[in-house]
Amino acid sequence: MEIVLLAKSSGDDPYKVYFKDEGGILSVFCRCRAGEFGQLCKHKLSFLKGDAKLLYDPEQKELFEQVQKMLRRFSVMELFSRYEDEVSKIDTGIKKLKKTKKKIRAEFAKKIRGKY
Repeated sequence: MEIVLLAKSSGDDPYKVYFKDEGGILSVFCRCRAGEFGQLCKHKLSFLKGDAKLLYDPEQKELFEQVQKMLRRFSVMELFSRYEDEVSKIDTGIKKLKKTKKKIRAEFAKKIRGKY
């Protein structure tokens, strides 16, 4: 079973996002530049989150719902939730490290300030 959703793009033409059940194996592919490189693009992320904001054609709402059912069958939502939690922790850690770096840099600059 394959479902193709159209996602909004920065240009005039939408991107096609493919959701395919290949004998119990889920494949998700997007035709945007990032998707072509196999990255987890914003179009896939949006649809995986259950967010229809990037849906290009409102008439595809029923297909979007079918995709959501497919994702539930593959337990993707639970895995995606875990992914988002971990990314949030990483982002928080990065912010803390940047603050620490800034503080140490300021202390270092203060120590080496001399008079010329």
